[in-house]
Amino acid sequence: WDGTAYKSQTISEQFTKVFDDNHTLIAGIDINKTEAGDFSGLGSFDNAVVQWNVGEIKNNSYFIQDTWTFDEKWNATAGLRYDIAEANKDGKSKDMDKNLSKSLNIAHNFDDRNNIYISYDEYFIIPTAGELFSSKYGNENLDPAKGKNISIGYNHIIDDKSNVYLHAFQRKADVTIGLTGDSSASQYSNFENLAIIGGGIGVFPLYELAKCAKSENKKVTTYLGFRNKDLVVLEEEFKNVSNNLTIATD
Repeated sequence: WDGTAYKSQTISEQFTKVFDDNHTLIAGIDINKTEAGDFSGLGSFDNAVVQWNVGEIKNNSYFIQDTWTFDEKWNATAGLRYDIAEANKDGKSKDMDKNLSKSLNIAHNFDDRNNIYISYDEYFIIPTAGELFSSKYGNENLDPAKGKNISIGYNHIIDDKSNVYLHAFQRKADVTIGLTGDSSASQYSNFENLAIIGGGIGVFPLYELAKCAKSENKKVTTYLGFRNKDLVVLEEEFKNVSNNLTIATD
């Protein structure tokens, strides 16, 4: 435990407009604030005093969702969400990011017992107060996590007591948050994805690029091509700086 305390406040408001049986529009706002503080005088939790002056996170979100039922078989839901995130510490404010996320879900009902869906959504997750302000692991320069999800699913109602759900999804993370360093010197950092593709003598400058990207906490995926296995070079070096390495030959 790092001796940091947190408290959060949330205000939400949502408006729904039903135009008819086939069209519903929802709009709303979420206002979130989290404060971080330090425990002092710890003999026990009952005797602890919290000083709420470590840092503060604010995130205002505005969203709209439009749902259409085209007929008894088809329906679709599309949405937009706009986030404004900032962090405050020592009286200084930092704009973490402003982000517009999009989503789309399309569903088809074969009958009362069977349906399928496919969906796409973009996510935006601001760092927690612990990730930003923890006295042990925090990093006040963190950016929010971002990425995309694609999913497809099938639902089947067997009877009144049994259902079958089959779902598959793929997530592509553009920016992630995780711990770096060993157990004695860990800190939360951002990770970004980088794909490196090359072959032949062109792999030598690419190695320097991969090494630099790895030192900046990027997730490195490397694809290398050579005429034959006897011409493969820097294999071990690329393994050491790549999260995933694929080598192909003619």
